Amino acid sequence: MTSQSIRFFAMSLKGLTSYYNCVKNSVRILYIQHLSNFRLKSPG
Repeated sequence: MTSQSIRFFAMSLKGLTSYYNCVKNSVRILYIQHLSNFRLKSPG
C-alpha cells in the first residue's frame, strides 16, 4: 500500500463518517418532529 492510497482511504473514511453523522442528525430531527406532530394530533 502506497502513502497515496492510504491518504485516499483516510479521506474517504472521513467523508463517510461525516455523511453518516449528517444522516443520523437528519433522521433524529425528523423523528422528533414526527413525535411532536403525533402528540399534537392525538387527543389528550
